Amino acid sequence: DPKPPLRLTLTFDDGTRDHYTIAVPELEKRGWRGLFCIITDKVGTDGHVTWDDVRDMVRRGHEIAAHTVSHVDLAALARAGNTNEIRRQVAESRDRIAQQTGVRPVLLCHPYCARTNGVDAIIREEGLVPMDWHRNNFGLGTKPGDVAKFVAERSAKGEKVIDLLVHGVNKNGGAWHPFDSPAHFEEFVKEVKDLVDKGEIRCMLYRDAVRPVKK
Repeated sequence: DPKPPLRLTLTFDDGTRDHYTIAVPELEKRGWRGLFCIITDKVGTDGHVTWDDVRDMVRRGHEIAAHTVSHVDLAALARAGNTNEIRRQVAESRDRIAQQTGVRPVLLCHPYCARTNGVDAIIREEGLVPMDWHRNNFGLGTKPGDVAKFVAERSAKGEKVIDLLVHGVNKNGGAWHPFDSPAHFEEFVKEVKDLVDKGEIRCMLYRDAVRPVKK
């Protein structure tokens, strides 16, 4: 029997405004929704989404995850013994998103993908689920075929869920590791769509792709 398609989720870190103006429409053209990880102190600042943008994304069916208050390295705070600041970064970002959108986030996305067991324990104590380790960044330097290669590699390892991580969608958007242009990002999305059409992957919301969420 043929293998079932890998569950694929598209995630976007740091809340730059090109996520709202470029990425959201490109996903929605194909009937997809993404997960957007928001740094709450950056919302409304130059180059970042506004709370109106975030509320609109929620209304349109996209997921919002907390990405801390100020994009601090939580693992470094843990090494320094500063658990109070870890807790503040998690709780205040959670509460601000809930206050502004009316929807309490489920997930905490670790800045720099930096995590420890102790950090994750605090995240859970604050009622959030730590995002998984297995994220692969696409953007600067992404070439045609890179997504297909990544999917084939993960499939060969027997993985069931893959997370394609994006930061900037446009090199002028101020994000880390951005795609060269909106057209470059669109090529990436088209490659994902081709794999969906071939039955190799299924594009899903993060919460649906990873259920039951790893604890």
